[in-house]
Amino acid sequence: MRQGGHNNAHQKPANTAELAKDIHWIHHATLWSQIGLGLIGLGALWIYHGQLTVMGGQLEQMKGSGGQTDKLICLYQQQVAQLTKQAGDTHDLAVAAGKQAEAANRAAITAAGQLQAFQDVSRLDQRAWIGIGPFLVDQFEEHKSFLSHIEYINSGRTPALQVEMATRYMIDKASDPPVGPPLVQVKQLKFAAAQSNPPQGNQTMHQEVSKEDIERHYNAIKSKTESLMIFGEIHYWDISHKQMHTTQFCVHLRDPDAKLMAFCDFFNDMN
Repeated sequence: MRQGGHNNAHQKPANTAELAKDIHWIHHATLWSQIGLGLIGLGALWIYHGQLTVMGGQLEQMKGSGGQTDKLICLYQQQVAQLTKQAGDTHDLAVAAGKQAEAANRAAITAAGQLQAFQDVSRLDQRAWIGIGPFLVDQFEEHKSFLSHIEYINSGRTPALQVEMATRYMIDKASDPPVGPPLVQVKQLKFAAAQSNPPQGNQTMHQEVSKEDIERHYNAIKSKTESLMIFGEIHYWDISHKQMHTTQFCVHLRDPDAKLMAFCDFFNDMN
């Protein structure tokens, strides 16, 4: 038993030394680990500080940028307000220009109308005007044909061109006053070419009523129960050739005894 005890006595110092080595190693490992952790903490602190610095700089930049942005926004708003004002001014100018253009257009239309009116008046002043002059009964007897002549006069300042005329007569129940030929009779007018009529020129047309018609209606015409009417139209052009002009005429035997004729109440127009 002692031998066994002796072996145990020599083992204790060895175990103590190993334990001391282990403790020393653990101490150094703990120290170095603490140093490493400290270094890591310092590194992290440095990084955080750097991030804070960067963030501070960014914040300052953002603040500066914000100020510049505010200035830019303010300037932009001022520019928008100026553009809006300019747009409003431009719109007002456009409206005013439109009104001026409209007024100018109205003035131009008025001027054109006045010019046209002047031209029309000038043309009317210069154009040919054919009207009816004296008309006379040349013969009215019981057993003879009725003869009359009617003058037409160009009172204008230019010739009447391409003249054509048509005349008819009708004997019908007398009316007081005679109103003029019915439309059905007017439509039966047959036109024939006539001479051109110079300014202030006179032309004469002759109308004959057949002997048979006079013998058949003589007493009624003399007693004024029937009326003898002569009517017709004259067509002509003036030198402008813009339109054909027409002169209507209607006369009746107002006094058979005195052999006098007079105008009918209607169908004596001219254009």
